[in-house]
Formats: sequence, C-alpha cells, structure tokens
Amino acid sequence: MINATGSQTNSFSSSPNLPNSQASSVGHSIPNSDSKPLMPKKPPVSKPEPAMPKKSKLSPKMLGGLVVLLLVVVGGAVGLTLVQQQGVGETRQQASTEDTVNKTQTAKQILSCLDSMKNDKGAYLLGKTCDPNGRCQEVKANHSGPRPIWARFKYYQKTGDQNQLNLVKNDLAINTNPDIIPAIQNDFWNCKLMAELWQSNSFSNDDKSKIRNICLFSSIRPDLVALAKQDSNQLVIALDDLKYASFYPSELVGKYKITNNTSLLDQAEFFYSQAEMLLSNNGYQNYVKEACALGESALDLYQTTNKSQYLAAAEQIWQQANVSQLNYHLDAKAICGVFSQHLYQQTQKKNYQVSENIVSYLINNNFDTQGKNASLSNDYCFNFKQSKNRVVKSTTNASLILVLLLMD
Repeated sequence: MINATGSQTNSFSSSPNLPNSQASSVGHSIPNSDSKPLMPKKPPVSKPEPAMPKKSKLSPKMLGGLVVLLLVVVGGAVGLTLVQQQGVGETRQQASTEDTVNKTQTAKQILSCLDSMKNDKGAYLLGKTCDPNGRCQEVKANHSGPRPIWARFKYYQKTGDQNQLNLVKNDLAINTNPDIIPAIQNDFWNCKLMAELWQSNSFSNDDKSKIRNICLFSSIRPDLVALAKQDSNQLVIALDDLKYASFYPSELVGKYKITNNTSLLDQAEFFYSQAEMLLSNNGYQNYVKEACALGESALDLYQTTNKSQYLAAAEQIWQQANVSQLNYHLDAKAICGVFSQHLYQQTQKKNYQVSENIVSYLINNNFDTQGKNASLSNDYCFNFKQSKNRVVKSTTNASLILVLLLMD
C-alpha cells in the first residue's frame, strides 16, 4: 500500500473594503427687512382688493419640454450606472469562465497521468514510486481501476468529450476480464463510484452489466461482514480495521443502489456505528482520513435513508476533524476535499467550501509539472514524499483531485 504524509496550513482570505460616500447639502436663507415711512400720516383709505396671482408665462408645451429634459437627464444617469454595472458583471463572468477553463485544462492533464498509470495489459496500477532522478517502479494492485474509471467518466460529464466516454467503456471491459484482473480487492469506494455510472443513461445494457460486475466482484472482508450480525451498540471492530469500517458504509450504500438489497443498508449502518465509536474513543483529528470517509458515509446514509441524524453527524464530524485547517496528512486531503464539497452541496453553508484551498495546496506543492515545487518527471501526476528520498504517485489521489477540480 502507498502511504505518504505531510502537513501544512493553507488559508486564503480576502475582505475588500468598500468606500462609503456621503453627500451634504447647503441651504441659503434671506432675512426680511422693514423700513419706516418718513411721510406724514394720511387719513385711512380703503384697502385695495388683493391682487390675483400672476399666471405662469410657461405654456403647457414648454412645461412638457422641461419634463422630457428632466427625464432624459435622469435616464442618462441611470443608463450610465447600468452600463457600468453590466461591465462589472461581464468582467466577473469572464473571470469565472477563464477559471473554469483553467480547471478543465488541468483536469485533462491529470487524465494523461492516469493514462500512464497502467501496466502492459491496460490495467490500472496502484501507483508508482520514484527516485530523485525520476526513475520509477510500478506498484501493482487489483483494486485501483474503479477510481480512474469514475474520474474519467466525471470528466466526460463535465465536458461532453465523447472520446473519454469511449475510453471509459474500454476500461470497463479490461477491469471485468478475468484473464487480466481475476478478482477485485476492495478497501475504498468501488461500488459507491460505480453506482454513479450505473445511474447514468450514457451506457448500454452490456456496459451496465460490466459496471454491476465490478461492484459485485469487489470483495469486502467476510470476517468483518460476519460481525455485522451483532449488536451495533457494542464495539466489536478493532482500531486497526477503522480504515475499512469508515469506508464500508458508503460502499454498501453504493451496492444497494445497484442491487436494491435492503439488507445492505443494515450492514452500512452497523459499520457506521462501529467507526463512529472508534473515532470518538481515539480522536477524530488523529484519524482525519478515516473521519472524512465516515463523514462521506454519513451523507450517503442521509441521502438514502432520509434520517436527519446522519446529516447532523456529517456536520459534527467535519468540525471534530478540524477539516478547514488543512494541517493533516497529504493522503487525507483529497478525500476531505470531496467530503467538504458534498457537505456544502447538501447544506449550502459556505464554511464547508474548503475544497478549492485543498486543490490549490496540492497543485502548488505536489503537482508534477514544470514550474511547480514537485516538478520531477513532468507527467502531471501528484508526488508525495516518502522515506529514503523517494516519492509516491498515487492513482487514487490523482483521480480524486481530478474530480475535485470539476466539482461545483
């Protein structure tokens, strides 16, 4: 297994100060003055009738013209403001479009990394380990395929690139060929990821049969499944198996979506309860990767069972694992990014939008391309430092980061 760690805090904040405008008005008043007459008094005379007010010399036509002039002046000012606002809106829209294009281009570069992560039969590798000179050795496994297949499918969904869909279908054929992959091990989200392809209309019945088989042939440890028959309130799973128990609920929910076997949901809730007890006893921040996997499991259970306690649990896990600080193992960052973005999509609470910071950190510090800190072989993979001056390139991490770039 590949295991690479590192930590760094990475935060971004901006709070522009907007100027306040104040307007003052100055009024003028003219005092009245009285003057005493110097003429002798005269006998009183009758007061003349009060003069009728003079009629305005402005004709109705002239008044109408003034009104039109006033409307033109005001309308011009409003129009200028609207034009200025429209200009700002166009600038923001242009910046947003450019950002989307840049993310899509980077995602396509990562696809070329995944293309290089295959053996001579076309099966995906677990990854590679490389020396400081860029000489790499393949690390083989039988359970890596579903992650890059899912990532390539998500790229197709985002871009409509038909060629990528064809490559997905070719990968499905390879990963269900027993002569190439006799069995699919499972320590991650095989069924969870395949369920997204299963629910898509982009595949034929033959393709969906392959998708189903990848899920069904992904074996969950039978000794742990046997424990699911026991009382979930009693802790029966060892801490060493937390790495399985935290991922299994999402995996079982995915398998339920494909098979409609409701007993799988009972198993999912059992493993969720076990993992939650293990994390509560041993500290969420000591097992951030597993905590984020369990948070994703809580969201999957909430969306499938409509039990509100799972959504509340997902938010609590996010807080207890201190996900926003980013000061946890590098191999946890991509999983926590996926969990955070899904939590934001479910709640619309902006404090959960940390995936962009996670991606920025990984691009700046681990992306193997010219001009970046991790530049080694410039293959658009992600390098994670390991002992003895070697680096690890993980197929799973590259797949997750690719999808993070495409998530809204």
